Formats: sequence, structure tokens, C-alpha cells
Amino acid sequence: MRSISKIKNIVDKYCTGENKIANLITIYIAEAHPIDEWYIDGMPSIAQHKSIQDRQNAANSFASDLESIDFSSENGHIIVIDSMENVVKEAYEGWPERLYVLHKGEICYKGGVGPWGYEPNEVTNWLEEHIQNTQSTQNT
Repeated sequence: MRSISKIKNIVDKYCTGENKIANLITIYIAEAHPIDEWYIDGMPSIAQHKSIQDRQNAANSFASDLESIDFSSENGHIIVIDSMENVVKEAYEGWPERLYVLHKGEICYKGGVGPWGYEPNEVTNWLEEHIQNTQSTQNT
């Protein structure tokens, strides 16, 4: 998950407080660069998950490494894990990382495949446009 500060800004601006308009869900999927498969120097030393507990432990480690983000429903950002069958990863083509905006059960924004297509600013732009559209609809 690149651009942690940009994600934190989204959480702070759109997912908390009196102006809350969104929830952010991070879904922890299969490792992109596990130490036992396709490791890249400088990445966390995490083996590919062999069990749901392995995945849960990796997600917990990920969350604790990001002390600047409070993963809680009260703060509008939670972390969940994909199944060992990788249902979310496959359905949303989420490997190694990808951003989506869902609104009223529909995919409104589908970001590019990370790390190069991972653009939190595009999510911010969608949210801002949504706010403007909602306000203009209410004013007419």
C-alpha cells in the first residue's frame, strides 16, 4: 500500500467527523512479494499465507506498522482479510494493490493496478466531484 499519507488524508477528510461521507476498507489479500516466493529487498519479510491465521497475522502486522492510521469503524477505516480462496483478489483484480470506490452497490471508480496505477488522488477527485454533485442537486 503506497502513499500512506494520501490514504490518511482521505480518512481524515472524508471518513471521520461531521463531514463524513465515506468509509474506507482495506482488504488484505495474498502477499505481492512474499519472502518465500518473489521477495524484493526492502519489503516486509512475510511468507505467503498458508492459512487464514497467517493472513490475519500479516494484516495485524500491517496495521500496527501504520501507527498514523487508526483502523477502526469509529474512524471510518477498517481492515479485513480476503479468504484463502482469494475471492476478493480474483473478483476485483486486486493483486498486488488496487483502489475502488463503490457507491450504492455500484463500482464508480476502478483504479489502475498498483503499484504504478495506485493513485489515491483519483479517489480524492471522485469524492470531491461526488460532494459537488450532491450539493448542486440539493440546491436545485
